[in-house]
Amino acid sequence: MVAKLHLPEYNSIEVLRTVISEREKYKDFYENLTDDWI
Repeated sequence: MVAKLHLPEYNSIEVLRTVISEREKYKDFYENLTDDWI
């Protein structure tokens, strides 16, 4: 059987950008990973 899935209500790229921008601890580390993640 195959089920149709609804698209998520949130944009995962936007969520990642928000999380990265809110990082306080290890901020440099997360900013360096941004290009690889997004």
